[in-house]
Amino acid sequence: MWLTLTDSITLYHRIQDDYIAWADKTGGSVVELHAYCYKETEFPTQADLLATFEAELYEIVPSLRQAQMLHRQLVNQKNFAGFPPGSFAQRPETSTAVPNLIFAGDWVKMPFPCGLMERAVSSGLLAANTILQRQGVQRRPLLSVNPEGILKI
Repeated sequence: MWLTLTDSITLYHRIQDDYIAWADKTGGSVVELHAYCYKETEFPTQADLLATFEAELYEIVPSLRQAQMLHRQLVNQKNFAGFPPGSFAQRPETSTAVPNLIFAGDWVKMPFPCGLMERAVSSGLLAANTILQRQGVQRRPLLSVNPEGILKI
């Protein structure tokens, strides 16, 4: 099965203390699925979203098919930026040719892999460094992984 909705999964019962304690006590799991910027035309109802999430959950973690679901909650927020394939080339970088125009946010082109909040914070630091450099002041370092393989831009 190809995943059509789920783009991240978190097993909170393995990483967050209160959920670890609950899982140790009950033998249960706390699982979160995410779908950033899905196409609403493909999933027009909450029932469509939930059914697809459930099918994909069992595809990702087959052992959960046997589990009894105690609770599920759909939170549908529309506050995430989404970027279609191929849009990277059209995004502006933090620095521009206009002396007093600098961009920062989760939508700018970055020289290393990052996304969402990380991109907003990193681009803000790059923008601040551009200002510091123009003022002749020492810039702040920004460390990142060396983009290799599928992470290479």
